[in-house]
Amino acid sequence: MAVKRKIVELSRDKRKKRKIRPTILIICEGKDTEVNYFKEFNLKYVNVDVNYNTADPTSKRAEELEKAYIKVKRYAKGKKAFIHLGISNPCFELWYLLHYTYTTANLKSYDALKIKLQKETPLKDYEKNKSVYNIIVDHTNQAIENSFRLNKHHKDLGKTLIDYSKVPPELNIKNIVESNPNTRIGELVKYIEDINKE
Repeated sequence: MAVKRKIVELSRDKRKKRKIRPTILIICEGKDTEVNYFKEFNLKYVNVDVNYNTADPTSKRAEELEKAYIKVKRYAKGKKAFIHLGISNPCFELWYLLHYTYTTANLKSYDALKIKLQKETPLKDYEKNKSVYNIIVDHTNQAIENSFRLNKHHKDLGKTLIDYSKVPPELNIKNIVESNPNTRIGELVKYIEDINKE
């Protein structure tokens, strides 16, 4: 009996400890585009939970960002959590465009971006409610590079958008609104991919 107990104890010690899947909570204002895209990231080592928060269509972009940031600060207070703000200007579809092309051209609205998306990418029949993940996934590294390049472009213009050296991160909302086009989705996607490589 003592021998059997030793074997069981040894086998428990030698077993690999199961890796805990981190949960990444993504809260977005859209219920189709962002949700369809990020649901595809539920991979072996990451659990992505996507929720949407309906934005008030009458509020201005700066007011929306301010409200979102206040929520983030409240959530982070007293918690050990990594919070990343994946802000896109003018909209999330800029991330799709960056899979195929780099641009610093001011895109005044979703409609302006959609025209560019349909002309310069394989997404000729793009609509918000369709998942395009499988079409663009092979170009994700290019999108990450383009988004980092775009952030550097704005930084070179003297615009500090988000200061992650502060806890919680500090936003310069005026610079974010004026930095069009811009997206921080590349940092979030790179973070998720890096976790899956571990």
